[in-house]
Amino acid sequence: MTIERIKVKGSSHATVYDKPKPTIQKIVLTEDQKQEVKDILDGKPTKIMVERWNKSGTKQMTEKSYRAGSMHGRKEIIKKNYYHGLCHICQDWPAYKVLYKLPDVTVLEFYCAEHFSKVY
Repeated sequence: MTIERIKVKGSSHATVYDKPKPTIQKIVLTEDQKQEVKDILDGKPTKIMVERWNKSGTKQMTEKSYRAGSMHGRKEIIKKNYYHGLCHICQDWPAYKVLYKLPDVTVLEFYCAEHFSKVY
């Protein structure tokens, strides 16, 4: 019987832990979110939240209309707002989020449907 291990890189060294049982979540977008993703990929303007500091020193969140000019910029907006990452292996849009809770850190990995079925 072999014990699976997971390596977590720190600032100065890597720590090896016994691999715990993962928490697996399927990433599901609503119809509205799917339409917003399609609009962003088509190059239509989207709303993003921007942090601004007032002269009095307080932080204020404002909504701003934004349109990314390049396909790379559009994909970055989608990754940031909807998926929060890419497939750990092929850099495609993820279908599953895998979470490992370790004593010092939480490890989060994303997998597309194809690679999730191969790994798990």
